[in-house]
Parts: sequence; structure tokens; C-alpha cells
Amino acid sequence: MLTRNLANKIVMEMRNLLNEEIIVANPTGIIIASTDQERIGDFHEGALHTCTKKTLTIIASNDTKRWTGVKPGINLPVFFHEEVIGVIGITGDPRTVSPFGEIVKKMTELLIQENYYIEEMNLAARSLEALVFDWLEKEPIDESFKSRAAALGFDLTLPFRIALIHTIASFGTRFPSSFISNWNHLHPSRHLIRWGNDRLLYIMDASAMRLLHDVRDDLLSLKSMLESELQCSVAIGVGSSIDAVKIRISYQQAERALKSAAATEEIIFESDLTIEMITQEINKDIQKQYLARTISPLLDNDNLLSTLQAFFHCNMAFNETASYLHIHINTLHYRLRRIEEMTGHSLKTAKGLVALYIALSFLEDSTKLFE
Repeated sequence: MLTRNLANKIVMEMRNLLNEEIIVANPTGIIIASTDQERIGDFHEGALHTCTKKTLTIIASNDTKRWTGVKPGINLPVFFHEEVIGVIGITGDPRTVSPFGEIVKKMTELLIQENYYIEEMNLAARSLEALVFDWLEKEPIDESFKSRAAALGFDLTLPFRIALIHTIASFGTRFPSSFISNWNHLHPSRHLIRWGNDRLLYIMDASAMRLLHDVRDDLLSLKSMLESELQCSVAIGVGSSIDAVKIRISYQQAERALKSAAATEEIIFESDLTIEMITQEINKDIQKQYLARTISPLLDNDNLLSTLQAFFHCNMAFNETASYLHIHINTLHYRLRRIEEMTGHSLKTAKGLVALYIALSFLEDSTKLFE
């Protein structure tokens, strides 16, 4: 419980409050952390006495002659779950340092409790991650796995739905463990699980939310809270409700939906995908060739490329597109003509519109394509 790393953390925290020398010893009286590095590993007889008596020990000057490894000061037992797990000592004139004793003791115990809570939270999260990972891979599901799932709150006789959540942010953004833990505590029929550095897997008891608008409302609430917490946008892809034994299908659907959601920073249900079902299955070499035959001349012209994207975003409404881009309608018409000239595809024909729309759908992965 009282590890060397935790003891060092305690010493670092306490030295911000006190100028005196501080030690932390384990129940056998061995100093495991100290502001004086040379004392680490030494036996401290006063600490052992404090652990045995479970009470404050004041070490006077004359005690240094009869006890091994001690200096004048005070030793306080540190309790966790009503057991002494170590000692914190403050070196100095006992009359000077004693008033700080109880404060230091309480702060130390709070740090230990906090560390214990974090360890328990991380252990629960790892157990959940391992279960879901095995669940996605396991065929068929046996009784042993069902018991394991039940212990973590999953009734595998019910249907489930999976959503994948992805941060649209700069490198290094991570989902806070405290947010995940608190959400799972408040929503026992839904579980957030860390799924890599920039993703969460969200598994829902579909029997508790049968209607799609209930699922959407729940995800909108989660999305809003995450964006507020992370200060960045998140995208969510959602799979269908399915029997627990076929949960991998919902996961694969969520992955497919997330590819579209990442481009719009929205919530996309796989059941709403149409053309994306086809375009996502086309291999990278074909996508690269397709871009070369369609919008590759626009890739170095940000104005024209953003104009084409806005044109489709505004459902090909000229006035709305011009307003969206903050440009004059004549400027828009000029840009659209340039797009037609450079790509060789007309925006006045169904074939040309579809060709350029599909090209934009490939553009999300264009960086990878042209590496």
C-alpha cells in the first residue's frame, strides 16, 4: 500500500509546507523516502516504535543515544483502513514541529486514500477493457465468460449497442480517467471504456434504450460533456442494437460510421449511411487513382477546394454557399466555373456532381494516400 513511489510523492508534497527534514518509513522501520536522500534505506527505531504503539512518538535529544537512526522530532503513525501502514517523521525541535504534526498526518492519509482510489479505479477500468476486448474476439461465448461479464455488470442475455468516440484535437489529448469513472458510476447500463489514446468505446444496454432518439439524446449529452471537458470537438459513430453474442457486428458498424462522423464532427448512425457504405470499401490505390482523375488539380488551391466542400455542405444552394463562405455570389460562380475547368467535371450534371462528391469523400484520407 505504501510504496516507495507514493512515499516520495508524500515527501514532495510535505516539503512544500515545511522547511524541516521529512521521512517516511514502512512498518518495519525502514526509511523509504526522505528529504535527505542519504537516509533512505536506513533503519529508524523510532518509526518502528511508533508503528508498534500506534501513537505519536516524540523524539528528544537524549533519545538519539538509545534509539538507532533517529533525530530529534516527531513520528506519527499513518493509518489506512484502521491499520498502521507506515510512519511520517518531521525532524526538528519537537516543540516547534509538533503543531504541524496532525496536519501533516491528515494530509498524508488523504494522499494515500486518493492513491488507493485511483489504483482501484484503474484496476476496474483495465478489467472492463480486457472484458470487452475478449468479448469482441470470443466466439462462442461460454458460461465462464458470461459469469465474468455478469461480475462487471453485463447481462449477456440482453442486446447491446456500441458507439465509438474520437477526439478531433491536437496530438496528446486524452480522456480523463475521472470523467470515465464518474460517467460509468452514474449510468450503470452504459459503459465508457478507454480505447486507445484518442478514442472511447461506449457500450450500451440496448434494452434500456430501445428508441433511436433516446440513444441520440444520450450521445448528445455525452458529446457535450466531453467537449466541455476536453475543450475540443468529438465525433461519434454508432452501431446497431444486436444480440450480445454478435457484438462484434455492432463494433464494426460503429467503426464504419465513425469514418463519416470524423469528417463532420457529428454523431453518425451506421444505419444512416448510404453512399459511404460503398466508398469506404474501396481500397487506397483505387482511391488515389480516383482523386488523380477528379479533384487532384484542386489540392493545391485552398480557395477552390473549400468552395467545392462548402457547395456540397450547403446542398448546392448558391446563395447559401456564398453566405457561408462570406463571398459575393459572382465570386462563387467564378470559382465554380474554375472548378469545372480544372477537374473536367460539370457541376450541372448528375454524373459530374456524383464524381466530385465521391472524390471529396475520399479526401479525408488523402494525406495517407499521397504519403
